[in-house]
Amino acid sequence: MKDFETWFAPIALIASTIAAVVTIFYGNRSQKREVTFTGTPVDKKDFEQHQRDNKDEHDKICARLEALASESKSDCSQLHFRINPIEGEICALREASETNTTRLVQMDGKIDRLIERIK
Repeated sequence: MKDFETWFAPIALIASTIAAVVTIFYGNRSQKREVTFTGTPVDKKDFEQHQRDNKDEHDKICARLEALASESKSDCSQLHFRINPIEGEICALREASETNTTRLVQMDGKIDRLIERIK
């Protein structure tokens, strides 16, 4: 029994070292990756011809997108111009409401004191 205990630790150490080396060696291998095309690739000349043929349409789309971006900015600034005064009015109404609530609480307290005096 004593022999087993003395030899087990070194054998386990050697086995775990071998397992670690094998894991490091095979774990760091790079995987091969392949790219496949389902269709046939187009020649560069054909692609450039396609670009030239569609240049007008591409320019129209870009111009329309720029116009939409400009229109969006204009609409946003107009919206801010219209909302800012409303926001100021809402703040003023909120302050007036808080003031009225405070006065009502004060009046309620005074009425309660008057009722207590009458009793």
